[in-house]
Amino acid sequence: MQYPILSLPESGQIRKNIGQPTLYIFSANKGEKVNLIVWAGTLQAELYSPSGRELAFVSSGRWQGNMPETGIYRVMIYPRIDSTNCAIEVQIERPSPEPQTEPQPDPINHKLSQYRSLPDRPIVIRSGEYNGSVGFTLSAHSIQPLTIRCRQGQMMKVTGFGVELAIASPHGKILETGTQNISTRLPENGVYRILAIGGELPLDTLVSVDVR
Repeated sequence: MQYPILSLPESGQIRKNIGQPTLYIFSANKGEKVNLIVWAGTLQAELYSPSGRELAFVSSGRWQGNMPETGIYRVMIYPRIDSTNCAIEVQIERPSPEPQTEPQPDPINHKLSQYRSLPDRPIVIRSGEYNGSVGFTLSAHSIQPLTIRCRQGQMMKVTGFGVELAIASPHGKILETGTQNISTRLPENGVYRILAIGGELPLDTLVSVDVR
């Protein structure tokens, strides 16, 4: 039997005079909720899944259900008299997309790229000891690099009063960032740089390092 095959209107509403069986198709995803509502007309509406399973048979009122699979669904409308004015609606409840959030730049990495870098200063750890410290005045919007020679596998712990900190490897890779207290396991031998990062105002600070 030949019958018209039509796409479901974007509104989901079918309001027309039907004098023969008519097939409407629409796409839906697995898990989406569909409401099939017959408002008016002497007819029956049947809903079929993409695999051919009959999901609903409605001659008046409402049917609601979750779609079992993703694909093209079919609504078959059969007039029960020679001609009938029908009012049918198919409502598809699609989940709202997850809001896309722009990644926020790391504030310390931003400062490392924007602030003025001062000349290197060494931190000296005496023979037989594990820690050392250096005090200095840090101007606003500046970075004070502090150098120290270390061995692979050592644990470095850094404390800085009132400043943000970063630890850079001998090849310049940032290993750790944080505020006032940071630590990391050192991946290689060489001279490491502890970066003390200033703020909006100058300040006097003390940076201590423990390596063992």
